[in-house]
Amino acid sequence: WGRLWNKATKPQPVQPKFGVIDSGADMTHPLLKGLKEVKNMTSGENKDDIGHGSWVTSAILYLARWSRNTTHYKAFLDGNATLDDILKSLTQAGNDGNLVISNSWGSDEGDPASPDSLLVQKLASEGHIMVFAAGNAGSGKNTIGSPAIVTYRDSATGAIRVMSVAAADRNKKVAYFSSRGPGSPITEKIQNYPHRPDLTAVGYNIEGAWPAALGDADRTDPVKGPLKAISGTSMSTPEVAGAIKLLAMMFGVTEMGAKLDAIVNAVMSTLEKTGKNSYDEEGEGFLN
Repeated sequence: WGRLWNKATKPQPVQPKFGVIDSGADMTHPLLKGLKEVKNMTSGENKDDIGHGSWVTSAILYLARWSRNTTHYKAFLDGNATLDDILKSLTQAGNDGNLVISNSWGSDEGDPASPDSLLVQKLASEGHIMVFAAGNAGSGKNTIGSPAIVTYRDSATGAIRVMSVAAADRNKKVAYFSSRGPGSPITEKIQNYPHRPDLTAVGYNIEGAWPAALGDADRTDPVKGPLKAISGTSMSTPEVAGAIKLLAMMFGVTEMGAKLDAIVNAVMSTLEKTGKNSYDEEGEGFLN
């Protein structure tokens, strides 16, 4: 009537490829044990020198706890990146076959025709789901950053493949800093440009992994290790990416295409209209 649940017999979750582009990641941190590798796309040392990259990567892995196939692409040194390093990281993440690429970075210019925006649109057309922080330039209208301002919708599946994410507190009220739509300083001059942001998740005063070497963690949990609570659309973005990763693992999706797009459509169709925020603030709703 029973069976032995060991590694030889227990069903193992599929491991779809996911990518994160950020400031590096501390692979020694307990919350980053599921990280496959860090690829350094910069000329600097392969470490997380500001903590941001470790934090956002831990948020994805915390949602998709059984993940073992996420790659971090270090594009930033001391919080800044050259356009060349951004383009190299996006290209490598695409060439590596990542289904979803999480991006907690961008420019306040909100230019859909910038080189990185055009590359993001190309990757989306190839089937990659590009999750982007909307920006922290709120609270005025038309403050969405780029490449989060980019739009792409697949004509066959109807799925959006560039997801612009706003940030809210735990009470689902959009944070004061979260960039607003309906667009950017550039797209407000373009007639009928698609509305941004797409959706909202928690991104205010929440804890994530913090490199011990930086020495400024808020606290050290005996199991989770050094932690720090920070805020931004950088924090809400990996929640969306992590939710998609968890669903891809649950439903055995390991390739780009209609099944991956169906997951995105499911996420978007189950968003909660909070009644607390405007369309320009929260987009289609709050991540369920």
